Amino acid sequence: MENTDNLENRFSFGTLTSDGFPCLSRALTGKHPRVGIQNSDERNPVTQLRWAGAGGKLFGRTRIGPVDWATICQSGLNNGREIVVDNMRFIFRIPDIKDGYAVWPSQWKDEFWGTGKDAKRGTIRRFCRTVPPHLDLVWSSETDDVAEHLLVLVLEPVLPDLSILVGEQVTILTPLGKGTARLKETSDYDIMLDGWTGTLDNSWGKAVGSRSILRRDAVLNIGS
Repeated sequence: MENTDNLENRFSFGTLTSDGFPCLSRALTGKHPRVGIQNSDERNPVTQLRWAGAGGKLFGRTRIGPVDWATICQSGLNNGREIVVDNMRFIFRIPDIKDGYAVWPSQWKDEFWGTGKDAKRGTIRRFCRTVPPHLDLVWSSETDDVAEHLLVLVLEPVLPDLSILVGEQVTILTPLGKGTARLKETSDYDIMLDGWTGTLDNSWGKAVGSRSILRRDAVLNIGS
């Protein structure tokens, strides 16, 4: 079966907020608003943020901003902070990568905000002359302290101990998006669900009668 670390699947998840209020990605309010994400509002798709799931993390496909560095600091995105979206815990931040280090495959063609391990500011830039399978994006330092840039967000899942959720109704995030079910059993390799409402991919999940079995590495996050 396919290695889920190599998957790049796109889905909508969560709603952008500005100082706690729902906000469109290009309409942040306030001088230095505190940017956040609240629960998904599936009745209003225009407010939903778009993500790519890759390597166990969610990378924003919705570009936010323009955003200045004060907003990034006000929002805790330079160091990362914990949030809860749809009952699941995440570390919410901007990309955290080393200076000059290639990070994403060639599908990521936009210019992104990033921050190095030493908290310097910078952008992730694309090298046009590289060819697959080589990575073609690297982080470069930025010296303009007052510049505003379009922001890319990252969600790092904080997984709970699955054994304590057995028997509970849970929300699960997979490489194809969100679903709900009752968690029936869990092992080191897979989990068994009853009444799964999400999408399955036969590379990491299958239906067995009224139940569904998912590989553990396809569970990006889970919460109750």
